[in-house]
Amino acid sequence: MRASALFAVIVVIASACTLPVSQTSVPPSSEPASTTSTRVASSPPPSTTTTVVVDEGDLRLLLMFDDSVVIRDGGGPAIRIRGDFEIPLRAAVGDRNGGIIYQYARTVTPFPPDAILHLPAGATEPRVLIAAEAGQRVRLVDAGPFGGIPQVLYVTSADGPTRLWALPLAGGLPTELSSLTGIVDASFSDLGFAVVRRTQGCTSAAVHGSNGDTIAEWDCDSGVTDVILAADGSPAVAVLRRGEAGLVDLEDHGRDPGWPVDATTTSRLFDFDGTAIAVIGPTGGLRLLRDDGMVLNIGTGSDALRSASLLGAPNEIPETAFLGGIEAPRVGCSAEGQLTRPPEQAGLPAPVAFLRTEIVEAATACDYRALAELAAPEFDDGSAASPLRAWVQAEQNREDVLGQIVAVLNTPHTTVVDEEGTTVYVWPSAVAEAPSEADWEAIVPIYNEEEVDFYRANGYSGMRVMITTTGDWIAAVTGER
Repeated sequence: MRASALFAVIVVIASACTLPVSQTSVPPSSEPASTTSTRVASSPPPSTTTTVVVDEGDLRLLLMFDDSVVIRDGGGPAIRIRGDFEIPLRAAVGDRNGGIIYQYARTVTPFPPDAILHLPAGATEPRVLIAAEAGQRVRLVDAGPFGGIPQVLYVTSADGPTRLWALPLAGGLPTELSSLTGIVDASFSDLGFAVVRRTQGCTSAAVHGSNGDTIAEWDCDSGVTDVILAADGSPAVAVLRRGEAGLVDLEDHGRDPGWPVDATTTSRLFDFDGTAIAVIGPTGGLRLLRDDGMVLNIGTGSDALRSASLLGAPNEIPETAFLGGIEAPRVGCSAEGQLTRPPEQAGLPAPVAFLRTEIVEAATACDYRALAELAAPEFDDGSAASPLRAWVQAEQNREDVLGQIVAVLNTPHTTVVDEEGTTVYVWPSAVAEAPSEADWEAIVPIYNEEEVDFYRANGYSGMRVMITTTGDWIAAVTGER
């Protein structure tokens, strides 16, 4: 991608995503980076001209946020593709063929643990590329051409060394590239692959050719904490050394790292396309360091920008695509319109009465997060997921769980004593061992006559809400308990 095109990336994204752009000319640093290889080198200091030509047709950029990715491709509108409403994205990169490869920070139903997902060009739903086996962790690190074919780069860890793998996107078995202790980052291109290791407080890095031969190395004393190979396959690598980002030319023997050098503190390298390095600073702001010495600063605005990648192919992901998981809660819920304060009930201890009112107020406001905060750590909702996720998904499936919680809290209660001798207040009173006719009549507004007759004959198995005498909300669950 040309330097002028990179400026177009920033201009259009700034207007589409409310990301303010400022630019400063930063001269290259004269301080060389330490290396243990004589094959590590750089280009001459670049010009610091600020003249640019805007060409929106070259724009290809992927921005990752906690809950979504934003794609810019050409002069058209930005496309935001939503992900799970609760679990953030950990990594997202373009597959260099119009699609996206990504991974969530934690396991997201219905995907398997540590799944690396692929949203191919034209698709609206992802497919699983690889996932963790029992006792293993999997982490996405890069994607792009390697060995002449599109592949995804990932690491696996369990007991023993960390293993680096390349998996063809078209299918087939992965190839193990390296097995070393403490691999924390990696990148690859048709030139080869780069590995960053951290062991016992020591960070080292190395660049290897596609045949595994070492091209360049940086030991612990070099101060290098990250390296990224150029995505275009050119013999260059972006280097992060003691908080400064620079470029190393792997073919220019015997010279030191040169352009560009960001003299301000940098915490992480994101991408390097051969003409510009994408980095992030200590406050989260994104910078593009160009080969003409220009530093383009992108403010994060109101969104928490997590990373950015320069895409190698036109975007072909439709706006209707979804990254998977559970979508954000819709406006409204089944409890909306019910009484916002339950009727007073005699015999309730103050902590129980207070929490009962808070539950009803949060549910009728459709405030899922406030409702989840009221749940005790040992809360039981009959689901393996968190209460928040279970409620959101149930409401989206029109199971009306919030409405049922409010409805039963408006009915009479009973008490039980648990195995530890704690008194627990339970709604509705129809859960009692010998419910009265009044107890059955109290749930008629919630269930129809046929359902109530079934409960009379077989015992109540509908929604029940349970609060301990000390004011801990321990359950909102259906079924026999």
